Amino acid sequence: MRRVQDTSFVNRHLFPVPAASYTEPDLAGRLLWLQTPIVDNDHQASSDGSWHSTVVRSTPPVSRRVIPCLYLPAPATTADARNSSGQTGKTLIYLHGNGEDIGGIVDMLSELSEELSVGVLCPEYPGYGIAPGTPSESSCFENVRAVLDYLLHTERRSPSDLVAVGFSVGSGSAVYLAEQCPQLHALVLVAPFTSVRGWISQRFGSLAAYLISERFNNRERLQRLHRTPLLIVHGTDDEVIPVTHAVELERVSTAPRKRLHLVPGAHHNDLDPQKDVAAAIASFI
Repeated sequence: MRRVQDTSFVNRHLFPVPAASYTEPDLAGRLLWLQTPIVDNDHQASSDGSWHSTVVRSTPPVSRRVIPCLYLPAPATTADARNSSGQTGKTLIYLHGNGEDIGGIVDMLSELSEELSVGVLCPEYPGYGIAPGTPSESSCFENVRAVLDYLLHTERRSPSDLVAVGFSVGSGSAVYLAEQCPQLHALVLVAPFTSVRGWISQRFGSLAAYLISERFNNRERLQRLHRTPLLIVHGTDDEVIPVTHAVELERVSTAPRKRLHLVPGAHHNDLDPQKDVAAAIASFI
């Protein structure tokens, strides 16, 4: 029996692209465009095999390979210690859920930035908002690599200044980011799943899970992450991704420091950004 591959209808159900909630002028002054080179086999790489974002602009470059990102600098205070690039504090790389785009979470991310006194860089998924392309595991991972390269090589940030935060399906990209850069200050997963097949199996049965190829295998990757501190935040009454996924991820994680923060009575989409998420992050990082 043949399994359904990444470009199938399963992938379209995994990324139910909503109508764009914003236009470029709506995010004026807060929108950053990353452009990456195009090479064979639909991957980007330099001659030494590493990933490099080649252009950063405030207006969209003329290319299919562009990534619009919401970028909120850390709130500056006279007490802030600045790094060599002039940046203050830490930066959260936020990977959002599959039912929203960056325009729909601007206020939430602004509150998170203020509450934690951190910068926030949130890349758009391909096909979402004003981003070109088609969303899939591979295209989301491409975006993550480009964002990481921008922060490390263009802004010259230290990995220890970066915190990856992934909500729902965004947990897959966040875990992948930590795998690419295990020296991150921390990895934060909000309402994560063990893997797509694990989620499908729990909701629709093992036969349905067998019929699809694996995607976003957080459970497997976390077993290999021995250096990145891990925080998991999950509602006990999550009806989309049951809390058992969070419990299992915490169990298998080999992180040097890990915490499972369960929010009593919370569902998938009603975790309070400040009381439930920001407070948990603040106490962990």
